[in-house]
Amino acid sequence: MRFETGVESVDLLLNRASSVSAAFDVADGTGTLHLRHWKGPVSAPRVLLLHGGSGSWLHWIRNVEVLSRRYDVWTLDLPALGWSSDQERPYDVELAIRRIENVLSEDAKLREVHLVAFSWGCVAATLLAARHPDWVRSVCLVGPASLGVRPRPAKRVRLIRRTKAMTRQAVLDAQRHNLRQLMISRDDRIDQCALQVHEINHQLARFDSGQYYASALVIDHIGALHCPLTVLYGDADAPALPDIPGIGDDMIARNPDTRFKVISDCGHWLQYEQPDLFHHELGEHLSLF
Repeated sequence: MRFETGVESVDLLLNRASSVSAAFDVADGTGTLHLRHWKGPVSAPRVLLLHGGSGSWLHWIRNVEVLSRRYDVWTLDLPALGWSSDQERPYDVELAIRRIENVLSEDAKLREVHLVAFSWGCVAATLLAARHPDWVRSVCLVGPASLGVRPRPAKRVRLIRRTKAMTRQAVLDAQRHNLRQLMISRDDRIDQCALQVHEINHQLARFDSGQYYASALVIDHIGALHCPLTVLYGDADAPALPDIPGIGDDMIARNPDTRFKVISDCGHWLQYEQPDLFHHELGEHLSLF
């Protein structure tokens, strides 16, 4: 099946991103973590991208090639997500972080790194940076949750649970609905690429990070960061509404050096919905080095 996204098929986009990267499954003491590497210019800053909940490296599908023109780009699939191996149940955040630490500690190429994390990946990035300041040069968090109990919108987000009894069209309709509710701010931006990425990620996910949404794992640790920190939100980020400015105030109170930016006209998955603006803001962050 050929999916159209802009002027090229999503199959081409996926195949090209895969073909120009090197894939590794690295032992982590419990199983394996899946990494990919897009080689950047000689001596380019090293960037490690951590995806969001129920996701994989595909959350960065519109970013990896562009970023690799300026940076040495790595992605890591978090435990029990994407192509990384499963984890004992119930899911233990500390064990997940130890697995990532084991991989980073074994490979000098994955230290001295700029961490860029989306949604659930912000938990791992924040904890790693707080515990290993010698490994992490900077942190950029995109749409972080785990900020403790916060005000919620008056209208509750309602997702459609997909079942095996659904027709193919019903599954696609559910995916589109769920993307619109949580990830992307406008219907016309939910293209076939987004639908296919969402479907692949959903099929591979063995862990639902939603149970940690209201935890304080991020907000309680950003004060311990001793490296530059940038936080980006879309102005229509559904999980962060209704008080994105209040989130910024709280973060800056914990870490006064935080660079907090709200990106206009996009939702939670801002690096997909507004990739050019994301690349610009990340470039501004990394230009500090």
